[in-house]
Amino acid sequence: MIGLKKDTIISVWNNVVVLVLILLFVFLSFDLSYAQALHDAESCDLKKSKEAVNVYTGLIDHTLENVLKEIPPHAALSVCSRQAPRFAEILSKSRAIIIKRIGLKRKNPDMMPDSWEETVLKQFEAQKEQHKPDAILEYHENSEDFFRYARGIYMKKACISCHGGNLDPAVEKQIGAYYFQEDPAEFSEGDFMGIISVKIPHEEHRN
Repeated sequence: MIGLKKDTIISVWNNVVVLVLILLFVFLSFDLSYAQALHDAESCDLKKSKEAVNVYTGLIDHTLENVLKEIPPHAALSVCSRQAPRFAEILSKSRAIIIKRIGLKRKNPDMMPDSWEETVLKQFEAQKEQHKPDAILEYHENSEDFFRYARGIYMKKACISCHGGNLDPAVEKQIGAYYFQEDPAEFSEGDFMGIISVKIPHEEHRN
């Protein structure tokens, strides 16, 4: 009887060990699958963000380029101040994201930075001396509720007439009608001007 009880105890103990190992394997498999799912989702959101920024900047650049061929710079300001936010609104609705421009010096009242965007602006501003003109300065981060992405905006030649120094009086007057300023915007070609920010809600927060 004693031997039988001993065999029973050993058998039960072996079964417990096997069960623990099975549960551990299931737990680790689930954990790895979950981590992979998170990585895949982040990669997808990053790709989605970059594509949205490319479309957004392409729309602005193409529109501005064509408009400047037909009208003077002060009249073309409506592209940046009115059309660009409209492009952002259309992209945001069609792609289930939030995309907007955040200026370093001059800010449209409707496009003020949140705390994350303000932090990224400061980080990009601090890195501007090390930034290569032909490189893309960008940053992304996964928070509890959103995937966040930011890309730096740099002064282009076509923008100098409205965002550089020694502005034409007609341009300066029109700027006052469209924007408010924290300080004078005197950018040179290649200067860091701000960021394009993309915010993508995680699936459970999209409804």
